[in-house]
Amino acid sequence: MKLLLPLSFALTVFAAGCSHDPAPETSTTTASGMTKPAEPTAKEGWEDIKSGTKEAAHGTGEAAKAGGNAIVEGAKDAGSAIKEGATDAGHAIKAAACPVLGNKINKTYYTKTSKSYQGLLNGKKALPSENRECFSSEANAREAGFKNSAK
Repeated sequence: MKLLLPLSFALTVFAAGCSHDPAPETSTTTASGMTKPAEPTAKEGWEDIKSGTKEAAHGTGEAAKAGGNAIVEGAKDAGSAIKEGATDAGHAIKAAACPVLGNKINKTYYTKTSKSYQGLLNGKKALPSENRECFSSEANAREAGFKNSAK
């Protein structure tokens, strides 16, 4: 606290001094008789700093917003790709585990080359697990009393 009091006093005196700057001269004359623009006042310098700070803050905010949007879009794309890959992997695992799909309701079986195989295994018309039986081969399906769907 002891250090802050003199510092705040000094800043007050400095700020008060800045607010009473005389009107800026537009030019000065050198010893050789030439005129040159006057040096900017402290107040003008302070206004330039404030203006530059505002512009920098605005630009930083815009860059952060654009970066955030890019991250969100990238995450969405990655999530979609992961979901698609997981779905494809799940279908491949199902197909490997069930190379011959039997329908318990009508006692027919479908192989991977059958038109309905993928739809019954993975699609909207997929057989519920209670109506599905998987076989490792067509011979096993026939032994269980199932008929080929193609015949």
